[in-house]
Amino acid sequence: MDSNYQQLLDSHALEICVGDFGLTPGINQATIDLATAGKINCASVLVDAPNLTLDYIEDALRLKHEGKLSLGLHLNFTELLSSHQDENLIAPIHHLLNPLYRFLFYSKGKRKQLIHQIYQEIDRQFYLFEELFDCWPDFIDGHQHVHMLPLFHQALREFYTEHRLDQNKIWVRSLNRVNKLNKTNLPGASKLQNLILRYATKKARSAVYSLRKELLGVYNYQANAQEFKDLMAFWLSNARKYHLATGRGAVIMVHPSVPEEQVPANDLQQAVPYEDSKAQARLIEYQVLAQL
Repeated sequence: MDSNYQQLLDSHALEICVGDFGLTPGINQATIDLATAGKINCASVLVDAPNLTLDYIEDALRLKHEGKLSLGLHLNFTELLSSHQDENLIAPIHHLLNPLYRFLFYSKGKRKQLIHQIYQEIDRQFYLFEELFDCWPDFIDGHQHVHMLPLFHQALREFYTEHRLDQNKIWVRSLNRVNKLNKTNLPGASKLQNLILRYATKKARSAVYSLRKELLGVYNYQANAQEFKDLMAFWLSNARKYHLATGRGAVIMVHPSVPEEQVPANDLQQAVPYEDSKAQARLIEYQVLAQL
């Protein structure tokens, strides 16, 4: 990796963050391998994930104590992964991004009640993270960006303020500049997704968070290895330019997984099956990230 980007990684002005830690053994192993090699520096944890095992938690904590890995809470309201979740709050992301669905969902005359329910679920996931890792998360973001959608954002903002998370240096992933920082004509880019995310979250006002980092890494998950490599170069360049211009940090979300043959046999045998729509893209991402 270029020394300029390595310095940004080491200072955490740039985060290359693996999402979905705990979802599959392949994702877990990719996170540990890439963090050990200094290719990524943070991971976002699904606390209800079916394969968040003690061994992987201990590996992640060892890397955290060595200064190689920050650990965050990946708030989940779009996939039912555990019986502990509030099923009434779970909806697929394409529903939550649909203006008509949001209109119907938010027009039930129960706005305050919904915000309170979401707040309680954030509280549950936050303190489950503390129970699992014996520490508070270094940052908070949302599975499929749900944390910046209306109502979810309001509940998180209340939780963030009431728990004084800014005083504990807990940052939040922002989508304020998602369209600008990810906009490119490179193959694999997703202009439509950039615009949808920006439109859907434009009222989130993530400026209320004193510590926030802007999102890069948005694409269509259909890129081949060379196309993803080109996108990574683009995102790294934009992250560096953004930091130099503003002094603020940026986060490139990645979703790698190792092939099955690189997962320890015991972990593979004991794994809870998960149908992963991004399985092929994850393998390509790992291949490219390992070569940075």
